[in-house]
Amino acid sequence: MYPAKMAISSKLLTIPKITEFPKSLFNASIVDGPYSSVANIPNDYLGHINLINMNQVTPMFETGIGTLSEISSEIIGISGLFTGDKKIEGVVQWRWFRQTIAAIVVTLLILGVWIFWPSSSPQPPVTPVPRKYELCKSLSCIETAQIMLNNMDKSVNPCDNFYQFACGKFKDNNAIPHGEINTDIYHIYKDKIRQQYQSILEKNETDSDSKASKIAKSLYKKCVSNSKRLPKDTLEKLTNLTAEQKNLIKKTLQNNLEYMKEKNCVDLVEVSHPMALSALYYQTYNKSKLWNLANTMTINIRDTFINKTLDKINWSKNTMYPAKMAISSKLLTIPKITEFPKSLFNASIVDGPYSSVANIPNDYLGHINLINMNQVTPMFETGIGTLSEISSEIIGISGLFTGDKKIEVIPGGILQGIFFGLDRPEHLNYGAFGSVMALRMTQVLTDQEAIAYQLADHYTFDRSCFAKQYGKYEIKNKKKNDENAFVRSNYIHNLGIWLIREVYQEWKKNNKNKNIKSVVGLEEYTQDQQFWLSYANTMCSKNDNLNEYRVIGSLSNLPEFLTDFQCKNNTKMYINNKCKLFA
Repeated sequence: MYPAKMAISSKLLTIPKITEFPKSLFNASIVDGPYSSVANIPNDYLGHINLINMNQVTPMFETGIGTLSEISSEIIGISGLFTGDKKIEGVVQWRWFRQTIAAIVVTLLILGVWIFWPSSSPQPPVTPVPRKYELCKSLSCIETAQIMLNNMDKSVNPCDNFYQFACGKFKDNNAIPHGEINTDIYHIYKDKIRQQYQSILEKNETDSDSKASKIAKSLYKKCVSNSKRLPKDTLEKLTNLTAEQKNLIKKTLQNNLEYMKEKNCVDLVEVSHPMALSALYYQTYNKSKLWNLANTMTINIRDTFINKTLDKINWSKNTMYPAKMAISSKLLTIPKITEFPKSLFNASIVDGPYSSVANIPNDYLGHINLINMNQVTPMFETGIGTLSEISSEIIGISGLFTGDKKIEVIPGGILQGIFFGLDRPEHLNYGAFGSVMALRMTQVLTDQEAIAYQLADHYTFDRSCFAKQYGKYEIKNKKKNDENAFVRSNYIHNLGIWLIREVYQEWKKNNKNKNIKSVVGLEEYTQDQQFWLSYANTMCSKNDNLNEYRVIGSLSNLPEFLTDFQCKNNTKMYINNKCKLFA
């Protein structure tokens, strides 16, 4: 034990001599010593090799623990080692040590600045999303982020023109369809739904297909493959066809462009067999979970509108109660219609209108005659309009009131893309789908056909403020003949956006402990900012700038939006005289 301990001690006690800072490396006579016999520095590579080979470099000074060459070659290294004859630990981590210390100091300085920086310091208009939120990387989130980023023009300050910030590149990235004068986000999804229809109708018939499904598929295929024009007198005899059906038949027969023929044939099936096509759509794209989530959101919007918004509106004397009752009686029927349409999965219901059809026609003209001769039994009455009326819109894009009693239905086609997603954060759904439904509900205040009680005559708002605000905007194609209706529609739009924000904030309050995610690709925006971006993206349009000023106007009147984007009072959307929705 004793000899071993002495041997180790004698070795390690020499460490301080070596671990001191290597001052000798700053002494030119020591560093140049090994090269004292070198008269001239070689001019070529081979000369340098010969210099080493011919031993013209004097052996390194011995230190007793190895040559300075051995030590200096490791003094900037990474791994500690024993070097020289006595194998003493050299200072081999000096550079690494200095870099580590420097990195630690810099990191501590940054953390100190971040923690103790005054909260009142100026902030950029768009603040980073807090790190505590996880990122949503689902396909729905990726698609949403891609759409938003493609539409977005980041060169625009969101506080100067939020519409251009959110939709500035939409017009550059989207062409106007053939035969149209404009395109917007709704046109894009209408085309997407038509493509989904076409994909369904092109599939071969199966034994499990209902009679209605077989008739719809057969009509589409006969329509596309038909190469002959129907005689003029034959078209004239089709007296029972609607004007829309006749027009689609003519377009199909006269158009030689294949993609246009397919488009027109899809449209013909849609107007001729709406319930059959709706059934096929939902059997292919089963959206029950989406539908149920959308239904819950729609009911939340409705309840907030009835219980909170209507009380705030400035009603004329003695009219608030009857007005609220009229609106409530209309909107309270929503749950009966917004439930998932299970009837479309019931073959007996879907096939019911075709009970008198013995055989599916083998030719195109036979299909036309089938429609013309009223062989299709009228759709079952539901008390709120026929199933035909409802099913024809059940896959649409815009929310609407349909049937005799003008009941609100959820358009199934809107439950996708930028509008809605099951596996994405709720703030995106509230901003997009929620704003669409909220705007449809607030329009009940101007819907005189739906409610006999003349609501528009019994509530007031600051008309002059809205007229002045929107009068400053240079709106294209504005109708000059009804300024009163234009001002009222702008008020209704402001009311709808206020409504959906109230519903969204209530949802946040009730779900504050829920693990709410941000969206991959949109990390630099807070969830509230993403909510506003979702709303604005539903308004993106190519040529119609009315949507632009609807977005700018409604958000300029909302202090909450200005707070969310930290808009300063010198930005264009920060207006001092905001139009008030309620007295």
